[in-house]
Amino acid sequence: MKKKIVHLLMIEDSFGDARLIYEMLRDSSTIDFKIEQAFRLHSGIEMLRNKEFDIVLLDLALPDSFGLDTLKSIIAEARGIPIVVMTSNDDEELGIKAVHLGAQDYIMKLQYDSYSLVKAICFAIERKQNEELLAYQTKLLDKVNENVTLLETIIDNTNTLLACLDENFDLIKINRAFANLGKSTPELLQGKNFFKIFPGIITEELLRKVVKSGNPYADCSTTFDFCEDAERKYWDWRLVPIKDSTGKTIRLVLSLQDVTNGINEHIPIAE
Repeated sequence: MKKKIVHLLMIEDSFGDARLIYEMLRDSSTIDFKIEQAFRLHSGIEMLRNKEFDIVLLDLALPDSFGLDTLKSIIAEARGIPIVVMTSNDDEELGIKAVHLGAQDYIMKLQYDSYSLVKAICFAIERKQNEELLAYQTKLLDKVNENVTLLETIIDNTNTLLACLDENFDLIKINRAFANLGKSTPELLQGKNFFKIFPGIITEELLRKVVKSGNPYADCSTTFDFCEDAERKYWDWRLVPIKDSTGKTIRLVLSLQDVTNGINEHIPIAE
């Protein structure tokens, strides 16, 4: 089986510790580690700026930097590269603090073998990928929510009457202009049956026809009997089916545009 290649930057000033790590990673049966070593923080940063790495294995105690400041400096330059920190064998608390600060994992020197070292590195890479995916999904969701809010604001402030019906012709969403026609509010009408609220607009037969055919339906300059005391109005209206992945109609969007003024302008006044 072909080994997966992982480019690893080891920032470690101890020749003995570095040699041990080399030997342990070389024993991996699944990963071919391409290791480069920096002995100082500044040289590690320089390598990060000029080369591509999949992970950083970082000793927090270097000749030119010590402790969590070392990690902060690497995080600032790592550009999203996962980091596993190495602490002394009696400083687990420092390792935990490092993870809270942004490292993906920590290992304590002299307390790991080849298997646990490779496992920590692999988990760190996977954890970082999951973090980036979650961050991307969160950003995407925020954008979707922003667009939904914008769309709902537009829908609720347009003069066009808009309503979305489910397969039983119950109201899923209705805008304020349409709700006003029923002398109610969108919140009170949501979930109610369309024909019980607006019996004089469109026949159930026509809605079922659109559901069955899956084709939009539209008409112009139509009059509807909304209620007995309503003035006569003329409407351009459209019924659009929304389908699932199988092509089945699962929603209907009904829009009505009042064109009464335009119609009246062309009706001759009786002398």
